Amino acid sequence: MEKNHFEGLSPEELVEAAVFPVEMSAEERTAMALEMKELRLKRMASLTGEEKTYANLVRLRIQMERYLMAESLPQEEKFFGYFLKAYQSIIDRNQRALALDLGLHHTKLNRLLHDHDTPNLAFIYRLEKHSGNMIPALLWWKIAIKRTELLIVSDKKTKASEGKKVRNELHFSFAANQ
Repeated sequence: MEKNHFEGLSPEELVEAAVFPVEMSAEERTAMALEMKELRLKRMASLTGEEKTYANLVRLRIQMERYLMAESLPQEEKFFGYFLKAYQSIIDRNQRALALDLGLHHTKLNRLLHDHDTPNLAFIYRLEKHSGNMIPALLWWKIAIKRTELLIVSDKKTKASEGKKVRNELHFSFAANQ
């Protein structure tokens, strides 16, 4: 039976055991960073248009997922129109061409791009298909309803005024939220 030499070590100790530290001067670090930057730029320059579009769609999807995972209220108002504009930019289509691709009137697309209208499920399904299923319909839908969610959380005035219109409100003697 072989003995595991790494058993019982903390994560920091495991890293120290497996990764050899490299001592570098400031000039060497700068030179290495410059070399890495050049390699990245060379690689980016060699990408085809299709590869760039794919990479940018992956990046957009990750941005959308991170936006939805944020537990606090977002600092910026990135609603559906923001992400739809980003999508339009990535695929390099003007409004009329994208509207035609999605089977939508260009004025309706304009209203969606500027968050003056809410998308319906049919449009969400079309976006999923148009993106080659890179951005799922559920993700688009969650982005679309995020604005409503934030409104429900923050609009106390409307909630109170609408509450005044209710008759025969249910009350429970054992409920904590009275």
